[in-house]
Amino acid sequence: MKTYLIKNSDKQVRYGISSNKIQDLLTDEIIHELRLPINLCYNFIRDRIRWAYVAGHDQGRIDSRNGKEVCQLTLEGELIRIWQTAVIASKALNINHSSIYRSCRRDQMKAGGYLWDFAKDYYKKQN
Repeated sequence: MKTYLIKNSDKQVRYGISSNKIQDLLTDEIIHELRLPINLCYNFIRDRIRWAYVAGHDQGRIDSRNGKEVCQLTLEGELIRIWQTAVIASKALNINHSSIYRSCRRDQMKAGGYLWDFAKDYYKKQN
């Protein structure tokens, strides 16, 4: 199995890869190596990798200096997608990034027809 964490002189080398892309790569690698049926196992494995990634955030192992991850939620509060930053989400969905941040801080109810929350806060509420 390939290793994706690269260390150089005890300093982590940062590459421009999003957390979602890393989770997808790990999921694909696990399914390929173990020869699992992709249609049955993909979502299950990806959810477990996401859980481990969030646990790393809570324990301070994963640093996101370029902005906070945000969760896009339905109006009922169900998770749709986790975005690396509000700016990336705003460009993809054509929503003002300031509105997304205000929704995460609870200064306004919703942005672009969705509820928003910071990923760290969202996962704390789930536990």
